[in-house]
Amino acid sequence: MERISERRSKGLNRNGLRTWAMLIAVAGLIGRGLIQHHVLGMSGLNNDQLLALLNNPDMMVFATVSLVLQVVETCAVPMFALMLAEGFVHTSNLRSYALRVTGCAIVSEIPFNLLMHGKLFDMTSQNPVFGMVLGLVVLFFFRQYEGKGIRNFLIRFLVVVVAAAWAGMLRVDMGIPLVLVVWPMYVFREKPMYRNLIAATMAIASSLTSMFFIMAPMGCLMLHIYNGEKGEEEPNKVLIYLAYPVILLAMGLGAMYLI
Repeated sequence: MERISERRSKGLNRNGLRTWAMLIAVAGLIGRGLIQHHVLGMSGLNNDQLLALLNNPDMMVFATVSLVLQVVETCAVPMFALMLAEGFVHTSNLRSYALRVTGCAIVSEIPFNLLMHGKLFDMTSQNPVFGMVLGLVVLFFFRQYEGKGIRNFLIRFLVVVVAAAWAGMLRVDMGIPLVLVVWPMYVFREKPMYRNLIAATMAIASSLTSMFFIMAPMGCLMLHIYNGEKGEEEPNKVLIYLAYPVILLAMGLGAMYLI
């Protein structure tokens, strides 16, 4: 038993997984937010202007870096999905947990718009935390209809389809992939091998929404070394939930006034 415990403690704990997921997410924000929208200004270009831009060797380098970072960003989806499922399982107050996630989504929206669109309000896309809100809805229904049987299976299947449809209709950034990946994190929480395999399969299926997600299963490699432990010092919850919107705001303001 001691050897097993030592082996598990050598893996990646919850703090480490959260740190890696955030670093990967920030890389994506740099690629899609700073480089694509502010350095290259690709969102406002027509086809002819885009071709002219890409014929510039310097701009081509920026575009390549942006695309690589966008691919890397998708690897964070399985990691955030696992943390969402673990929070759902271990929370002592589901209502409070849901309110914190929803609050983070609402607070993140304006900074997300600033970074991605250069304005306070934009309905082109919603920030990814709203995908986590939809993921929580999925997990709630999975818990309510957890037993075996065709009825429960059909309800769970329908919930995933409806949540994914809402993510698509609301244009939640990475919302559909997160909804597809989050349920195996909950259902197979006691079977890491099945969890990672099915999550990777769902991540590949997400490539139907965007080819960038073909690399998302790489995020499951981080889950393979995750040991399920909290870590020595758990960060303050307020800091955890404020980290993403604060980073968005800093990058958005920096892009508007410095680039």
